[in-house]
Amino acid sequence: AEYMGMSLYYEDQKEESLKKATDFREKRIPKFLKYFERVLKGNEAQGQGKFLVGDSLSYADLTVWHVLSGLEFAFPKEMEARKKDYPLLFGNFYDSVKETKGIKEYLAS
Repeated sequence: AEYMGMSLYYEDQKEESLKKATDFREKRIPKFLKYFERVLKGNEAQGQGKFLVGDSLSYADLTVWHVLSGLEFAFPKEMEARKKDYPLLFGNFYDSVKETKGIKEYLAS
């Protein structure tokens, strides 16, 4: 593998950057999504697929939502293609967090 460095220009490390991005999309994103889908399933009786822990919004929910939002911004095609594989994460959790009173108003501001 070639060296990737902070002081190098993007053009100087484009090939290695593409390899890293591919690895991130193919391995890291699914691993992350799979883990939090499992956490939601484990708390389904209490959280109904809307909360990672317990039956109300927590910092954990906000943090995971924020990461998902960032991934959707950075990798829109990848995230769209994977949504069907994680029904709790994208069918319940994601929209539930952004529709929460206070959060909804904040996001609209």
